[in-house]
Amino acid sequence: MGTMWLYAISVEDVREFFGAPEMLGASLLASANDVVREPEKPPLIGKVGPLLRHPITPLVEVPVPTMEDARAMVEGRALPPERLGVAWVIVRHWCAVRCRDSVRINVSRDQLATLDFAHVASGLSSQYSFGTVLSRDPYLPLMPVAGLTVGWMPNMHLRRMCGQWSTVTAASTGAPVLGSTNFSRDDPTGVGLTWPLRDTPEPTEAWHREWDQEWRLLDEFFKRAAEWSNVPEGLSMLAPDVLAMYQ
Repeated sequence: MGTMWLYAISVEDVREFFGAPEMLGASLLASANDVVREPEKPPLIGKVGPLLRHPITPLVEVPVPTMEDARAMVEGRALPPERLGVAWVIVRHWCAVRCRDSVRINVSRDQLATLDFAHVASGLSSQYSFGTVLSRDPYLPLMPVAGLTVGWMPNMHLRRMCGQWSTVTAASTGAPVLGSTNFSRDDPTGVGLTWPLRDTPEPTEAWHREWDQEWRLLDEFFKRAAEWSNVPEGLSMLAPDVLAMYQ
């Protein structure tokens, strides 16, 4: 099981986190205080350990995001590979604070594949599938760590998707994505198609129960997107894209 984060924020705004202008940089560093922790100094026991009769097992240091990580990104400096993972914790926090909307769901790769199939089978364009979104590189200056996938959906695609979302989800009432247990194993999509994905397990009733709550969060996010995906004329703000992360 993994986690997928979706943020309604312009990718251009996210790129500005790195080598940020002075005012934005100051705001980002102030916001980073919510998630950073300064490394703890080695305990005194490490110094007196050799004097003790029994050896002391050294403590394993777990990396934590620090203000130096945040400062390096804001100043446009490269981070060493071992700091990339914690740097993404800071970036997710910045996105959460500055986005128009967001959602976080627990979902496996198999569930995403099932979701994509059900939606495409119900009429949603495959260019809006989560597999496609996560494979589209946003070209951020910070490299993803192993196990982390970062992608995005441009605002133009988002607005088109919003026009299809309600119709598609209504058409796939019998699909596994909606948590209903009223489906046929020979037709899990509810749209007259058999299960074609050889490498993806067919959904079970337990799958439905586990997925139902997560699906509702995702469904509500895209229904709200119809309201915030357009920027009224006269405003200088960039229209939000959807930045997607999966780990």
